[in-house]
Amino acid sequence: NKSKQTLSGRKDTGSKQWSIYTKGAKIVAVKHGFCWPAFFFTFGWAILKRLWMVALCYFVFVNFMEFMIYDTLVLMDFRFAAFQLDAFEFDAFRFDAFQFNPIYMSLIILEFIFRFAFGYSGNKLIVSRLGKRGYWKGVTVNARNKQSAIEQYKR
Repeated sequence: NKSKQTLSGRKDTGSKQWSIYTKGAKIVAVKHGFCWPAFFFTFGWAILKRLWMVALCYFVFVNFMEFMIYDTLVLMDFRFAAFQLDAFEFDAFRFDAFQFNPIYMSLIILEFIFRFAFGYSGNKLIVSRLGKRGYWKGVTVNARNKQSAIEQYKR
């Protein structure tokens, strides 16, 4: 019954829009909207989806960020004394172990923005790769998951 509702054009609860791309007998479904795997697992997701330049750019960016964070901590003369009990002083008004550093915070915010950009454009990157490989965009269907979107297209 729910599949009839989806085919008739009405969207049932929990369904997402999927674009169907075909090349010969190959059928690929790509979801519209934000790509959470690209947000959380950017490098691994890019490798899995065979987006080599995206993976390379992310790898370079992350290594640059790690270098900048390390350099920032060295400039702060940060001491890695996690196992020395006398190194940390807990006072009601003073906690010097982690001071607010605008450079460090800006690097964290920059990485978050970078990840959000990958999440937002992740499915668009997949569509671009499919277009370059000769896939043709068929129809847009509403379905709960990728497999049901492909099954609807086959009907």
